[in-house]
Amino acid sequence: MKNLRYCPELNTITGSVTASLLMCQLEYWFNKKGNKPFYKFLGPCEDEHYHTGDSWTEELGFTKAEFRTAFSKIGIAYKSKTAYKASSDPFEGKLYLSYYDRSRNLTYYKRNHTLVNKLLENQDSALPYFKDYSSSKITHNTYSNLDLTCAFTDSAYAQNHDSTPVHTSSHAHSLTNLFPCPLTPYDKIIDLFHKCCPSLSPITRLNNACKLKLDQLYHKLTQKSEDALALIEKAFTLVEASDFLCGRAGKRTWKAAFGWIIRLDKFFSILDGRYAPFSPKATSYTSASVLPSPYTAPPKPTSNFMRMYTHDFNIKELEAREQAYIESRYGLS
Repeated sequence: MKNLRYCPELNTITGSVTASLLMCQLEYWFNKKGNKPFYKFLGPCEDEHYHTGDSWTEELGFTKAEFRTAFSKIGIAYKSKTAYKASSDPFEGKLYLSYYDRSRNLTYYKRNHTLVNKLLENQDSALPYFKDYSSSKITHNTYSNLDLTCAFTDSAYAQNHDSTPVHTSSHAHSLTNLFPCPLTPYDKIIDLFHKCCPSLSPITRLNNACKLKLDQLYHKLTQKSEDALALIEKAFTLVEASDFLCGRAGKRTWKAAFGWIIRLDKFFSILDGRYAPFSPKATSYTSASVLPSPYTAPPKPTSNFMRMYTHDFNIKELEAREQAYIESRYGLS
């Protein structure tokens, strides 16, 4: 039976479980190939280079759509080798890339060594493999006896790819050397939520799903060298100011839940002001010294093709105002 290793701490970097599994397996193959580019098939095919089991879908148990979605979170895919070579920034900040070589009908994968090594280089500051979810404290475990290298235990499968048997101990590129990320201050974030959002339901228990979302959000903010707690407090304040999110808009009874607010897409939409209350713009011509006009605007035309309104000006009133201005300006009588 084929076994895959899974490192959940990678979720804060990749954003999903499937992307973390794929990253583990990519690291396995790059380690096996000496960190050089390699080709691999997406699914079974009739190509002369293909061997049974030698594809991502067979290896990972993913569908083609699941693989593409997972890879898009950690890598960029080029449709041709020409497009890859023409790019001035081929990785575009991602960990990996792939390009399709049309001359050989093969898809090659490359590793962003600078970025990936930065994420995996510091073993002393590695994230813990186990978390105590009963509190915000982290239990630090010893990694000396843990081999988290992605590998298969099926020796026949390994021999299918290489005549030399694969020994995980000799190819140990341990994924415990993870990117040092500051621990998420769950208690402080919950206190900010209760302080800034009294209109929403209080948090009685922080489940594992919410903790994972907070880990991803806090990592994203700190990765950009932002004051994470200040931005989180600002977002909570904007939520409280929004009638829509707090259920004060009309007869709606829906209110935004904490887990909904801390989703990456929703959180940054809130910061962008997309849920801010509507405030009509003040007219610049309004003044206390100007008397209100008795003029009433005509009704809006019913035709969709009529883009301008007809203005019925009071000519006599305008002439009288103009004459009064001339007399006051030039002293005429």
